Amino acid sequence: MQFKIKKLRASHIKREYIYTINHPNTKKYIQFAKLGKHKKKKIDLINYLKKLPKNELLFGIFYNNDEHVANFKFQPVKNRVYIGFLTLNKYQGKGIFKKSFHKILKLFRLCYPQLNKLYLGVDKNNFRAISLYKRLGFKNLKNTSRTMFLKISKG
Repeated sequence: MQFKIKKLRASHIKREYIYTINHPNTKKYIQFAKLGKHKKKKIDLINYLKKLPKNELLFGIFYNNDEHVANFKFQPVKNRVYIGFLTLNKYQGKGIFKKSFHKILKLFRLCYPQLNKLYLGVDKNNFRAISLYKRLGFKNLKNTSRTMFLKISKG
C-alpha cells in the first residue's frame, strides 16, 4: 500500500469523512466532533479548516494519491507539539497509521526541527488507540494516564 500525505483541503471532504466525524465512536474521542448538538455537515468541516489556527497543521493520508483514508493534525501547545489521528471508519483496522508513520515522523522533523518529542492525548478507555500508540513507540508520560510521548531521533 502506497500512501501520500497532503495538506487537507475542502475538496477532500467527502461522504465517508462526514460519516466518520458523526459516528458515535468518533464523537467520543475527537474534540471537533463533540462540539455542538447537531450532526456535522460538509460546511462545518470546511469552516473548521478555514478557522484552523495557522500554527495547527492538518494533513490527510491518501491511498493511491486520491483516496482519502485518514487525517492527522500537529497542534503546538506551549513548548510541545501534539498529534491527533483520525482514520475514516471504512479504513479502520487496516494499519494505515502504522504503514504511514515513518512519513508522518519525517514531516514532523521538517516542520519542527528544534523539537525531539511528539505528544498525544488519549482517552484512557480507548484501548485500541493506546495499543497502536505503544506499537508505534509512544510511552506514557509520568503522572498521567491521558498523555503519551515519543522521543524523536534526528535522522
